[in-house]
Amino acid sequence: MLFAFDIDGTLTDETHQIPDEVVSYLEAMHEPILFITGRIFSFAMKTLHKIKFPYYLGVQNGADILKMPEKKLVTQHYLDKSILLKLDHMFDQREEDFLVYSGVESGDYCYYRESGFSKDALLYLDKLKSLSAEPWKKYSSYEELPDRFPLVKIFGTPDELSKVYEIPEVS
Repeated sequence: MLFAFDIDGTLTDETHQIPDEVVSYLEAMHEPILFITGRIFSFAMKTLHKIKFPYYLGVQNGADILKMPEKKLVTQHYLDKSILLKLDHMFDQREEDFLVYSGVESGDYCYYRESGFSKDALLYLDKLKSLSAEPWKKYSSYEELPDRFPLVKIFGTPDELSKVYEIPEVS
């Protein structure tokens, strides 16, 4: 049997850490455990650093699944770069841009177009940058990006973001 747990709000306390009692309980279960999170790997490890027993970790909503503590990649579920062109076209009138995540094996950072974000959004991005193990990379053209990536984070109003459901499937 495999037990799967979300990290934030499920296992963490108000300090965003997993209490020692919870870590001890999980270790005593003697069952395989999967921690799943929308976080990037380096940010997830800031919360999971106390856990010394073997477990699985799904980061970026399961795009990368790793066997821990050896950090062995078990599987990947990535998006194709072609989706970025569709997103760019759909959101051409948006106020804010989107982030493209690199993934664990590629450095655990984001690609971003600085010119696509408002001053307020750039302040928020500065906070996100501090959670990455590596500096973020600016880009201006999709040709600069890898062919596949684990996650894209779109910024916008609820009306703008509802357009995501209109994206045709990528083959």
